[in-house]
Amino acid sequence: MTTVTPIRGSGDWDPGRYLEFADERLRPAVDLLARINMDAPAVIYDLGCGTGSVTALLTRRWPLAWVTGVDSSPAMLAAARETLPQGHWQAADI
Repeated sequence: MTTVTPIRGSGDWDPGRYLEFADERLRPAVDLLARINMDAPAVIYDLGCGTGSVTALLTRRWPLAWVTGVDSSPAMLAAARETLPQGHWQAADI
């Protein structure tokens, strides 16, 4: 029998384990971003931002927008701050 280590344990997410599947997690976001037809949004929220990978993509695509990554996991927000130190982060349970 195979044992699977959960990405989430003891009430918080494990960013290292989460990032093992970074390519698979990022691909749908990249596909969706390509379909968004907006020139210059002023405010963007990345709900459930995890490690901030998509938040970084949003920030690069719309550099003048105020982009905020929102997540309930302190560990994931800490990893997001490492991914995008200049980012805006908010702890919240959506």
